Amino acid sequence: MGRVKGNIAMIILLYGSDTYRSLEKLAEFKKKFLREVDPSGLNMVELDGEKLVVDNFHSAVSPMSFLAKRRMVIVKELLTKNRQKTVFKDIEESILQYNDQNTIIIFWESEPNTTTSLFQLLVKQKYRYEFKQLTALQFEQWIFAKITAQGGFIERQGLLLLAKSTAGDLFRASQEIDKLLSYASGRKLSVADIELLVLPPQDEVIFHLTDALSEQDLGRFYSLLDEQTKSGSNGIYLLTMITKQLRLLLLLKEYTQHHQQVNAYSLAPKIGFHPYAVQKSLPFVTRFKRSDLVSLYKGFIELDGLLKIGQAEFRPWCDLIFSRLMK
Repeated sequence: MGRVKGNIAMIILLYGSDTYRSLEKLAEFKKKFLREVDPSGLNMVELDGEKLVVDNFHSAVSPMSFLAKRRMVIVKELLTKNRQKTVFKDIEESILQYNDQNTIIIFWESEPNTTTSLFQLLVKQKYRYEFKQLTALQFEQWIFAKITAQGGFIERQGLLLLAKSTAGDLFRASQEIDKLLSYASGRKLSVADIELLVLPPQDEVIFHLTDALSEQDLGRFYSLLDEQTKSGSNGIYLLTMITKQLRLLLLLKEYTQHHQQVNAYSLAPKIGFHPYAVQKSLPFVTRFKRSDLVSLYKGFIELDGLLKIGQAEFRPWCDLIFSRLMK
């Protein structure tokens, strides 16, 4: 395929590990296109880059409608996930040959393969945006800006605690900010608010482990534990947290059998748990039988005790616990 000199289609590259901000930027481009060019959305198409072949790309960038002056093609994770040997080169050649300035092609990538000539072509375009992970200070500034943009206020110490509790995770921080502002109802957010409503990052892991237990997915359960162990988490601590979570689920199971409505904030102090932990655990209650919760709780309590005195191995004992559950 011969290359065409001159202008090529309007190319936008969004890439980097901070996918929250890059997705925000992508949403901005989409909204602008729908607002100013094509309210119907008929001339906008999104392609799964992981499975993309060049013929699908050709079809997408070809004229779609005479009702809109321009069209937008969004390709997601092509350079990050596609494993076909020739697709990068084929699409690079297509871009160089395609010179319709009425076509906007956006490449959205989380961790692109930067060694390809396609990436080198894209990164040289005028409209390229790299989103690196924020530094600690930038993350604090982002939280403050997010809160003030929504008409909220936060104490300095509360800001620092919120940043620490969400550990650089913009997706989670955004959710927590929405929750906190709703709870505060216009007053300034304080340290007490953060302590009441926001769990540390480590506690979030427990909900993923609980999800694996509820699905009886031993492989995912072990994988999550391995990730935490590699990141420096203490195995005994994690096991203690698992048994604590199972105890909470048992208490909630008992409570929901006698009450149709559950107010997490009023119930939490009565049973000695964080309101957020109660609220987030409630959906899991219906996914367990009471007998399964009892079996899991007793099994992990016993394992916790035996590990502390060196009389059990973790995985064989977990296999035994799961085998009882699956009978």
